[in-house]
Amino acid sequence: MDTQVDVSRVVDVTVSISDEVVRHSRFTVALAAVVREVELGVSEAADVHVVSADVYEGNSEPDGVVVVAVGDARSVSAHRRALAAGAVALVDWWSPEDEIRAAIDGARHGLSVVPAGVSANLASRLEEPPLSLELSEWQLELLRDLSEGLTLDELAAARRCSARKVRRHLREIWRLLGVEGRAQGLVRATRLGLVG
Repeated sequence: MDTQVDVSRVVDVTVSISDEVVRHSRFTVALAAVVREVELGVSEAADVHVVSADVYEGNSEPDGVVVVAVGDARSVSAHRRALAAGAVALVDWWSPEDEIRAAIDGARHGLSVVPAGVSANLASRLEEPPLSLELSEWQLELLRDLSEGLTLDELAAARRCSARKVRRHLREIWRLLGVEGRAQGLVRATRLGLVG
């Protein structure tokens, strides 16, 4: 390649690219514009291996070598497959040079750069689902007392009922909150503003 490259914007790494990636000339040219050196084929001397997400199954890379996969970066499942196989990032075939640079530089520093669309998709999955049922006043009081550190026996004594009844109500509260136990329940109740 005989093109002018802005050296200040070049990531100081040697990148090796797999044969599947070489076949995508647009990506290969964009990659060559943002890294110090590109080697064709998988090289032991490279700092970063760039592989196709479609065929990468997690090879044993030498210590210190990171893998960046290339594929459909808009797909959450593509990210999941690439990361599960050992890649630290996934870049889209059609990424502009600045996104490729960010992924390579981030990977070199142990970071995984996630495209905004995938990030938004993941964030939407973290939102708290609305409660399908309201908690009774008795359950809210029980939850508040539990958050203040009262034991099961103390909760039962304060309500003049058995510990078994308190346990049954707590299980129902955890079910309504969509959690599996006391710690998760108190965290969820705090986030929802049910306890102070």
